[in-house]
Amino acid sequence: MDLSDAVSRHERGNAILFTRDSPCLSALRSLLESSDRRTVALWGLERAERTAEELARRHPEDPRPSVAVETCSRWCRGEIKMPEAKRAILDVHAMARDMRSPADAALCHAVGQGCSCVHTPKHALGLPVYELTAVFLEGGEGRTGAVAWRATSYLVDLKRIRDAEKDGMQWAPFLQ
Repeated sequence: MDLSDAVSRHERGNAILFTRDSPCLSALRSLLESSDRRTVALWGLERAERTAEELARRHPEDPRPSVAVETCSRWCRGEIKMPEAKRAILDVHAMARDMRSPADAALCHAVGQGCSCVHTPKHALGLPVYELTAVFLEGGEGRTGAVAWRATSYLVDLKRIRDAEKDGMQWAPFLQ
């Protein structure tokens, strides 16, 4: 897997090591662009939930990531309106400023981006951009394999969600 762009950004001291144009995200980018809005929203929420669970293990005293996922799941179902969800998303992004670890800060932003997929699919690549930054920062010698595994898992999950039946689910009016 080609991580030369991330290595270069890391050497320059950049906080975010991947972009939507990173080679390791090209297949995901294509699949996201061809997926419907509901699929992308569900994928973003599912991935954000996993990341929120990791943050809960690392920072059990701070519920903001889990609150953001739950709040945005309710928004996706039409149970609440955007302002409440937006507040929860902004709160999890604010949590990043409280983190001492750059990897944990990146995970906070990943949750926020995943939750924001309910608003627009344009946020979808933000989740892997931030999460892969955390994986890279924590990966040490095995970072290439760890990033490759995570990038593949995004594709597997998106394909599974894309192929799943969604008609019986409750949706907010803006997602119908």
